[in-house]
Amino acid sequence: MHRTPSTLLAVLLITLLGIGCASGPRPIAWDVLPFPKDSNWQASKGEPPVMGQGDLLLHGQDVRTQRAYVAPVAIECDVVLESRTASDGSFDLYFLPTGQSLDAVLHQLTKFRIIYSNTGEYGSVDRLEIDRQEGAKGFTVWTGPPFKVEADKVYHLKVSVLAAGKLDISINGADVSIPDTAVLPYRSFQVQLGGWQPANRWHVRNFSIH
Repeated sequence: MHRTPSTLLAVLLITLLGIGCASGPRPIAWDVLPFPKDSNWQASKGEPPVMGQGDLLLHGQDVRTQRAYVAPVAIECDVVLESRTASDGSFDLYFLPTGQSLDAVLHQLTKFRIIYSNTGEYGSVDRLEIDRQEGAKGFTVWTGPPFKVEADKVYHLKVSVLAAGKLDISINGADVSIPDTAVLPYRSFQVQLGGWQPANRWHVRNFSIH
């Protein structure tokens, strides 16, 4: 994962309580990531994530699991946006093929996003979306219908990765209709959590991978 002293990367372990299917509670070890050094974003770079009392606060900088996972696996958490502070923003759940840098822009990823937009570049529509990056090529795999994102509201997110990479997603118990073509193309993957823009503050609670 390219951990080198020259990156000045403080590799910290945040322990969130994860649920292990057969073995009971299991800790999840995370790497805390700096803002990507090769990003062309000119505004605030945010702050490192903060963990306390079972609440992970994302403020523009991400965390990534140290271990990799294979299907079938389910990810669950409660997501709360403090305020619609910026012109737009998103909570991003990434699936990454292993071996990518901890301190640079990602070049291989699939991510599920809960997006809000006031007037920004997302087109002023709150929605759910799946995006993918393949090298220099970035594109949207799927966009759902308008989905209102309210500040200070709890969204219980469950994303199941099934056989052959099929995704099964629900929010607050309601199934999200995802086409069969929106599959995860990686045999194994790490999980990364992020909140965009850096001005936004996203809380992630009760996180588990099982």
